[in-house]
Amino acid sequence: PPPAPPAPDPLSLHDALPILSRVVRHGVTRVLSRTRGGAKAAGTLSGILHYVVLLVGLSIALQTVGIDLSSLFAAGALFAVALGFAMQSITENFVAGFILLAERSIKPGDVLHVDGKTIKVLDLGIRAITAETRDGEHLVIPNAVLIGSTVTNYTLSHSALRIHALVGVVYASDMAQVRSTLEAVAKRLNDACG
Repeated sequence: PPPAPPAPDPLSLHDALPILSRVVRHGVTRVLSRTRGGAKAAGTLSGILHYVVLLVGLSIALQTVGIDLSSLFAAGALFAVALGFAMQSITENFVAGFILLAERSIKPGDVLHVDGKTIKVLDLGIRAITAETRDGEHLVIPNAVLIGSTVTNYTLSHSALRIHALVGVVYASDMAQVRSTLEAVAKRLNDACG
């Protein structure tokens, strides 16, 4: 019988893994950084991929040396299931974050109506978004809330935004002057916002 091919040298895997990880991270960063709001997601995803590549490489190296990992993988699977139940809401937010990144229906700068509040999205993260209300409050909203509820995106297809404002005046006021004053204020706001 012909001799068996030589097994890969664990040291060569040790040298190749960081290079492979760097190539994968660079590719993901290049692709995602081109999308609007994708730079932060690219950093998060490339970090996760780095550890996945290293973990796969470590398991290949250990099996090459002759260590049987089947019982370790079985124990790891049980641990992963238990950890999955414990971290169900965090996992739900991560999955929702990937969905939002893939759909691109919500981006930084968008104006949304969520849970009775009108907000402006400041940052779209893999677990949650950071937003600001009209009153200047900063909110951290989990991505699962955005996926699991009805969200109105006022700026999805265009950047123009209409605001309704109730104005109260004294009954004896000169309505022509009130109208001209409100129109002047609206024009100044429009000029200021570009």
